[in-house]
Amino acid sequence: MSNSTVSKKSYGVDVASYQSTSVNYTGAKFAIIKLTQGTDYLNPKAGAQIKSAKANGLLVGGYFYATHSNSVSRARAEAKYAVAKAKVLGIPTGSYLADDWEQGSGNSVNGSTSANTDAILAAMNVIKEAGYKPLVYSGAYVLR
Repeated sequence: MSNSTVSKKSYGVDVASYQSTSVNYTGAKFAIIKLTQGTDYLNPKAGAQIKSAKANGLLVGGYFYATHSNSVSRARAEAKYAVAKAKVLGIPTGSYLADDWEQGSGNSVNGSTSANTDAILAAMNVIKEAGYKPLVYSGAYVLR
């Protein structure tokens, strides 16, 4: 399978550090692996989880759990950290890399809409400039 796209409404798996290095990929077309959180946490299982997803023929992408709230400078720093780790861990450029932006674990979604948007777009620009496809990974309740 090419590592560039999957069809709309495809089933995928979110893989984080609390899961094993080999999860149930039955029916999945892609896996999005938690890489980092903030600028000082690296998922210790990410490398093995990426290898497992690739071995199962899935499109593989990554995400960082945001702690930047509405800070443009922190969003850039977190995205740069995630990009650096994605490269080291073997997520090829051209793959999806997401800003997982939700309430909690050090992240606040309660800033102004414009400030929140500026921060997310700053992270997405860093991701795009590094050759990855940027995504925001969130819930409708947060984005409304």
